[in-house]
Amino acid sequence: MHQELAILLALTAAFLFAVSNVVEQRVAAQAPMEESLRPRLLVRLFRHPAWQGGFVADVGGYGAQAAALAFGALLLVAPLIACGLLFSLLLEARLARTRLPTADLVAAALLCGGVGLFLGIGDPSGGRAVVAATRWAPVAIVGAAIIGLCAVGRRRARGPARAMLFGLAAGLTFGINSAVTKTVVHVIADDGVLHVFTRWELYALAVLSLGGLLIVQSAFQAGSLKSALPALEVSEPVVATIIGAAILDEHLHADTLVDRVLIAVSITAMLYGTLALARSEGERGQPADRVGVAHV
Repeated sequence: MHQELAILLALTAAFLFAVSNVVEQRVAAQAPMEESLRPRLLVRLFRHPAWQGGFVADVGGYGAQAAALAFGALLLVAPLIACGLLFSLLLEARLARTRLPTADLVAAALLCGGVGLFLGIGDPSGGRAVVAATRWAPVAIVGAAIIGLCAVGRRRARGPARAMLFGLAAGLTFGINSAVTKTVVHVIADDGVLHVFTRWELYALAVLSLGGLLIVQSAFQAGSLKSALPALEVSEPVVATIIGAAILDEHLHADTLVDRVLIAVSITAMLYGTLALARSEGERGQPADRVGVAHV
């Protein structure tokens, strides 16, 4: 029962993230480029009523994601969140009163089929929500890499390269954010709300959430959505899945060679479908290709 509830909550989160994508992307592109990676970019966006509505959906999506992580493994939730990209395309097509191209339908089938196969064969479970701080050392290295990517993007990269670097940095941030969220949720459930304020994970979560929001808005502000989206949408579930398996000790039930092969096929299908849909959404962007998306 818990796994079914986790799946439902994860899909709800994916849908709410998609709503925020569609709403916010019309606003973030209008901000001046000189505000990239600066707090005043968020201040400007928060003043726009439409962006506020998108942000409310974003917060709701994050809440649903946190609840899903309370009932299911990170290896279960992360692939389902990637379905938000499909929901986003469907919403955009509905608003524009158009039909999705055949290529998008094929990519969607690969994504959904890959997710279904991954969950059905792998049956993700197990793991520990709270681990020693020393086990997070590799994640700290990834965090340092994120800072380096942002520094390079801010000072040297322009246009598509800048958007890709910021998109990658945002995806890495959100992947780490998902793992830390799982820890915080379980600390609250096991020890109470007050105890979580004594844990470093809560403050790391706050930094990751605000930092990720700023980075991703700067990514789409750079002017090339089709450069930023693939990097963002592929890196986020990959990082979350790696952390779930390597740090939180979650595992897949791949007992035979056939199981392992099918899991490899499912992962390939998910990555290809996600990448294809991300490119498609980028190509559907505004004429200047300056649109935005945010996760909390």
